[in-house]
Amino acid sequence: MAQSPQFLRLPDELLVEVIQQVTTRERERFKATRSLSLVCRRMRPTAFGLMLARPTFHLRHTRRLLETYLEHPAALNKVRTVEIVTMGPGYPDDVPYDYYDAKYRPQYNHDDKKFELECLRIVDGLDCSTLYKQLWKDHLQNYNGSCQPFLVLLLGILPNLEDLLIGSNHVSHIKLIDALRPPAFDSPKFNYMFYTFEILAANIRTLELPLIWKFDKNRRPRVYQAQLAVRLEDFRNLRTLTIPFAAIDTSDFLPASLEHLRIADAKDSGWFYYILLDWIKRKSDIKPTIPTSDSLRFITSGAMPDKTISRV
Repeated sequence: MAQSPQFLRLPDELLVEVIQQVTTRERERFKATRSLSLVCRRMRPTAFGLMLARPTFHLRHTRRLLETYLEHPAALNKVRTVEIVTMGPGYPDDVPYDYYDAKYRPQYNHDDKKFELECLRIVDGLDCSTLYKQLWKDHLQNYNGSCQPFLVLLLGILPNLEDLLIGSNHVSHIKLIDALRPPAFDSPKFNYMFYTFEILAANIRTLELPLIWKFDKNRRPRVYQAQLAVRLEDFRNLRTLTIPFAAIDTSDFLPASLEHLRIADAKDSGWFYYILLDWIKRKSDIKPTIPTSDSLRFITSGAMPDKTISRV
């Protein structure tokens, strides 16, 4: 009988890591790991553990993923990176695909009381106001297929989360982004989201914002605008930021810890490079907010080539 290649004699954990290194994109790594778990029974336990440690998922699968983590709580401390990918066409932004199919509907009407009670127990144990807790629990119990309250809960129970990648989404898909809106747009309906994002922000090192930054002005004209700057002052340890051009506010949007800034969808906007450089030179009165790294790297799409801005 032929012997197995030397490569296959490596420990399972190392083999899976080698396969994941074929690509640097988290989504592709996740696909490779999932494919490996499907074709190789020996690798399934290891691949399953790594997929929980580096989750890449559609928003519609949030509830099921949260259930899995509650069944395997030891995996929560291992999560450093979370990537949420775009929705499928033809369905509401945050509703599972089969929610409106009558034969599947019961499983989304909270038959699983154990899971529901566990979610409510976690919310009760959080250090936030009674009002926030009540709103949160109301949304968990009466969510009508929406994954938003479960997403906030999932992110809130990941103590070591450092990289939040939500670039391949429309901005309206992730209600949590409302926590980055200016105070004038704050909605009390989702205050528990603001609470969670403030906690997350202190640990986040890599943030990738939704690259489709267009708002529905017909549905919520007062809140959703064509361009809406974000607040980043809570991201005290942010190193890498990927941000759509429409979300940039040149007044004071760079955290002091920032090292790399990627501007997406900056087509025909090369002038912004010079405006920002001039802003850094002129803002001598806010030196503490100027990044302390040796350079800011701008990776932009469209006509503008990649550039590096040296510190002034």
